[in-house]
Formats: sequence, structure tokens, C-alpha cells
Amino acid sequence: MANQVRELIAKSVNSYVEFFRRFKKKEYPTPYEIIEREYDPDSPFEDNFLILKLAIDGQRITFSDQLNVVKRDLEKIVELIVNQSSNLPRPENTIARSDKMHLWEVLIEDDLVRNAQNEIHEILEKNIDTVEEALKVYDKYLFILKEKARIEQLLNEGPYKREVFTKEILRYEETIRDIRMNMPYEIRMNMFLIDCVDLNNKLVSELEELIDKILTKVSDFVFTESSASIIASVKAINESFAAKADTSKKLVSMEKELEEIKVIRKQKIVDDYNDLVEWLMLLYNNPRYRVQDDSTRSVNSAYLQTCKISQMIEM
Repeated sequence: MANQVRELIAKSVNSYVEFFRRFKKKEYPTPYEIIEREYDPDSPFEDNFLILKLAIDGQRITFSDQLNVVKRDLEKIVELIVNQSSNLPRPENTIARSDKMHLWEVLIEDDLVRNAQNEIHEILEKNIDTVEEALKVYDKYLFILKEKARIEQLLNEGPYKREVFTKEILRYEETIRDIRMNMPYEIRMNMFLIDCVDLNNKLVSELEELIDKILTKVSDFVFTESSASIIASVKAINESFAAKADTSKKLVSMEKELEEIKVIRKQKIVDDYNDLVEWLMLLYNNPRYRVQDDSTRSVNSAYLQTCKISQMIEM
């Protein structure tokens, strides 16, 4: 009976080893080679049976399941098979008592087990070493994972430059297009199928969030800071005109200030308003931002105040 148990265990272990021999190759194709392949109807896909997902972990890209854990669990199945031979009762114990209550078990140290473990280990090692190279496929996108801190620092520092913000947005939009057009949905490696969908979507989501941060800052600048600054400048000029000259010295000072308003301050307010319009167009031209009608009231006020300057000067 013990021989029959050993035979069954050996058959199961050998079947498991034979399964892994399907994935033993002289050369293992790299992720880059597989991505660049041009498949036709007769081209075979790599044989695989496990799905691995790529994910973001802090500032690096990794596998959602640790490869060393996957390897350990697959190798452990040999032990699970062998352990089925433990504590099997001897059939004669049902007839008469015996000192030996159980059949001889197959030991982990048995050559059958060790040889199977070694062969499976070697096949797994070579496949996993090749699979790990899939992480390098995304090396050029690693900068995305560090951008949040850099952009937040940029947005907290002034003065703001429209060309800088525009350059950042265009860079992110181009990267989004590159990911969507060029990055694979999956990489069919030998033994493992690498699912890239979640990672691609997450990278795009990170980039869209960065664009939204920039657009939100532009919105605050247009509808709050810049508009308010123009309105305040016009109000200050209006207050200057409302002042009365009670001395000749004050009159000279006011005439000098009027000349400054005509030559310098008026033009600055007009230039500031024109710049405000350019910032506003940056928002209007980006499909990710929806300008609300009520938010443009401050811009309309800035426009009306800018128009008043000429009227005040001519009075």
C-alpha cells in the first residue's frame, strides 16, 4: 500500500514538473521584443497561465503581487502534494492493532521531491528575471510620480508666467497621448501575462490631476487676484481725482500725478487687462476646464473699470 501511495505522489509531482517544462526555453523573449512583435493570424502567442498587474507604489512602478512571493507559492505546491502522504492510516489497523499506525510517507528530503523543486525553481527564476524587465518599459514615465511636489512648489511661487504654465500643460497632454497610443494594454510574456491597463489609466489620471491643478491656479489668478488688482488700481486713480487741492503745492503734486496716470499708470492697467484676457483664453481653450458664467463677473468688472480710465482722464 505504501508503494501505491508513493507512486501516486510521484505521478502528481512529475505532472507538476511537466507542466512547468512548457515554460522552459533556450532563450526568453524580453518585454521589448514582445511589444515590438507584429503578429499575423499564424503567429503564436507566448504561453502563460498567471496574470500580473503593474501598479504604482510611491515614486516607483512595481508589480501588485511581489514576484518573490509568487515564486515561493508556486514552488510550495510540491510540498503540498508530498504532504498528502502524511498520516495515512494503515489498512490492516482496521483488522488488528499494529505498532505502525500509518503508512510510510514520502519525505521532503526524498530525491524525487528535491529534483522536482530544483527544476521548477530554475524555470521560475529564468522566467521571473525576464518578467522583471517589464518595469523598465515605463522608465520614461517615472517623472510623473515626482511631478506633484514640483508643480505644487511652482504654483506657490510668483510671479506667474503664462508661457511656463502653457508649456507644462502641453507636456502633460503630449504624455497622455503617448501613453494612450503607444503603451500596451498587456504584455504576453512566457509564463506570465502582464496587465498594464490599470497602470496606464493611473498614469493618465495623475497627469490629468496635474493639469487640473494648473488650471485651478490660473482660474484663481484670473478671477480673483488679477481682476481684483485691476479694479483696485482704477479705484486708487479715482480717489486721486476726487481729492481737492487746497494749496498750490498740492495742486502741482496733483498735476504731476495726473501726468503719471496718463503716461504710465493708464497703460499699465490696459496692459494688465490685456494680459488678463490672455490668461482667460488659456482657460477657455482647454477642454478640461469649464468656465462658469458667474465666475466671469470679476473680469467684466475689471473691463468696465479699465474703460473708465480714459473717461476720468478726459474730465
